[in-house]
Amino acid sequence: VISPGRSLAGTATRSLSAANYTSAQEVTVTVELAPLANEYFNTLEEIVPTGWDLVSPGSASWTPATRTLRWVALGGLVRELSYVVRAPSSGTDPGLFSGQASFDGTTVPVGGTLSLSPRPPGTASRVFPSASGVYHRGKGVQVQLTTTPASGVVVYGVEEILPVGWTASGISDKGMFAGGKV
Repeated sequence: VISPGRSLAGTATRSLSAANYTSAQEVTVTVELAPLANEYFNTLEEIVPTGWDLVSPGSASWTPATRTLRWVALGGLVRELSYVVRAPSSGTDPGLFSGQASFDGTTVPVGGTLSLSPRPPGTASRVFPSASGVYHRGKGVQVQLTTTPASGVVVYGVEEILPVGWTASGISDKGMFAGGKV
């Protein structure tokens, strides 16, 4: 008996709880495993990105040597399978997520979000709007700091260290001078 090969299989789609990451941030990864109606033996394997730590495997089995999580899902039900990872404390590279699902023996790559980049840093710039580039002892110098926080940042601080013996006055935006710092 010769049977035609299967041309269709279910899908597996990854989503992440963050749009980008910060140092040592925990991120929940969810994969929706959606078999076709007649697919009863389904598996999912996900590989934790290099440099990232597994915080919680969820209901998966974990093989540290290969950094692989594995689920077995019986029945033709759509399932959301999740795990939690922690970004590296000094990460500057994107976390690359990969995995594959098998639906009754037909293997497909996990789609959806494939990488997570570090959150871009905010910026700060210093301008001396009234200075000619020359400092005159005993004369005040106006300093203007402009900050642009990274996307999603709600609270941030700015610290400016003054040269030894200098003081500051007329500080805007509820800033304060203490210990040689503004």
